[in-house]
Amino acid sequence: MSVSVVEESVEERRRMNEWMAIEANLASEDLREMMPREEWRGLTLLVSVLHSSKACTSIERGRIVALYDREVEVVLMFESMLIRRIDWLAANSSTNPLVKPDCHLQIIVRRRSTMAGRILHPHERDLWSTSPCIVATGAEGLPVTDLASSFVLWADSGFQREPETLVEQVALVKGPESYEEFLEDKKRRDREKRRSLENLRRRSVMEATRRHHEEEGRRLLQDELDRISAMGWRELIQMERDLSNSPWGVNQSIRAASQAILYPEEREI
Repeated sequence: MSVSVVEESVEERRRMNEWMAIEANLASEDLREMMPREEWRGLTLLVSVLHSSKACTSIERGRIVALYDREVEVVLMFESMLIRRIDWLAANSSTNPLVKPDCHLQIIVRRRSTMAGRILHPHERDLWSTSPCIVATGAEGLPVTDLASSFVLWADSGFQREPETLVEQVALVKGPESYEEFLEDKKRRDREKRRSLENLRRRSVMEATRRHHEEEGRRLLQDELDRISAMGWRELIQMERDLSNSPWGVNQSIRAASQAILYPEEREI
């Protein structure tokens, strides 16, 4: 056996060991055994792109960590997404699922280093983090492993065409100089978010109430018009007298309908 063949064999074994390590770190053995066929097929591609990625690592269990820049990391919670998809498949096993699969990327944006350049411990980074809302549009039929592969390729491209939600969260994580300032800023943002959601809820309730009242008014008016159409002319004349001094509103609409029946010739003029 030539030296080159031996070297190729050693290199191949090394590569396979690295692939197996990446696979084991992405998901536990028990979870991998639960993966459906389409996820298994996508896992091979995911391991391949991770192995050659310049921006991403899978050193942290169940996560894909992408370097955004010297200060910030973007972390895909791969194992959590996979568990969520397996749970969805178990609850929606029919050909016509009750709900579509969730295509939100479970991502956290976290501080990687301090202003002084000190690299933070992963636990510290998780504390100094936010969660942007990012949806993989049009990806309802894609396996989670394919979504993760797309994330790795996106990170390798330098997060080109990043959504505004990611830009905002990166800015929020980068802004404060200290962790204490970050916590205060986060509390303030949470208060503003709760206030905004409460205002939105109130507007929704007011709009729903308005629509209900309008619908109820139309129903009552239609009921009354149906009753008028079944009246005799004596009943219509009596009602016309009763409504002659009514304030403008539903009664006037009813009166107009009764007059149209009593004096049809006026409608034709």
